[in-house]
Amino acid sequence: MIMNNKMIGAIAVVVIVLVAGVAVYLTMNPTSKETSYGLSDNIDGRLTIFGNANEDDYIDDRDVETVKAIIAGEIEPTYFDCYKTYGGSVVQRCLADANCDGKIDEADVEWIQNMVDRKTNMQVYYYDVDGVCASCTYPLTTLAVGYNLISRVLFN
Repeated sequence: MIMNNKMIGAIAVVVIVLVAGVAVYLTMNPTSKETSYGLSDNIDGRLTIFGNANEDDYIDDRDVETVKAIIAGEIEPTYFDCYKTYGGSVVQRCLADANCDGKIDEADVEWIQNMVDRKTNMQVYYYDVDGVCASCTYPLTTLAVGYNLISRVLFN
């Protein structure tokens, strides 16, 4: 019975990571250049990539325009609590802060435009399941699965 629970837990972790990876891939590689889609109704698993400035679950020119409007004072940014590092102190962040440096400025506009243009070998920051700001390099070429909390619960 214990081995079955361990196996189920491991499979669950792999599925969650793969779903997240597919979501990032699909967002960064749309099948169409058409921009007539509406706001996402995805309330169970938001796209928590820094750069998703308008929080519609798509990275596109509308995010660039949102950051420009925030800089101009036309839109109030939405901040949330997260951690800069595992075990670190709580910090305030906003998804408009694409480079995750703690401020919303022209560097974020450029960062998001690079994401929209699918620039390769760039850091993409995201807000992970533990509330920590993490990053990966776009495009994803390798996926390693590991999750300390689940492994502690299942294997101890």
